[in-house]
Amino acid sequence: MKYVKKLAVAAGVFLLPAIASAQYSITNSTSLFSAVLNIINSIIPIIIALAVIFIIWYIVMSFTTNDETKRGTAHIHLLYSVIGLFVIVSIWGLVNILVGTTGLNNTPTNQIPNVTQLNNGSGI
Repeated sequence: MKYVKKLAVAAGVFLLPAIASAQYSITNSTSLFSAVLNIINSIIPIIIALAVIFIIWYIVMSFTTNDETKRGTAHIHLLYSVIGLFVIVSIWGLVNILVGTTGLNNTPTNQIPNVTQLNNGSGI
């Protein structure tokens, strides 16, 4: 458990520049939800990667130890890690479903970028 605090501090230091430089102009509820969704979408992959690392770590611990109490503890932590990963992915999916059904996602999907003509009719 002592590594969890160090890991949380390291993740906070890693994400601080992204959060600090993210200047959102929040004028209505749609822009608020978009800002929150952008922050969540940048943090969730890191949390999922950490959960997968914990799962792999506890699988290795459960197979390599000879002590039954440590093996039981590793199994319990493995179960909690799998449940945590399931909860993270489920909530992320529910948020994305909510954003998609309410129309809060303002990104156009099928637009081709247009290039404006800069000549003034000279035929160049």
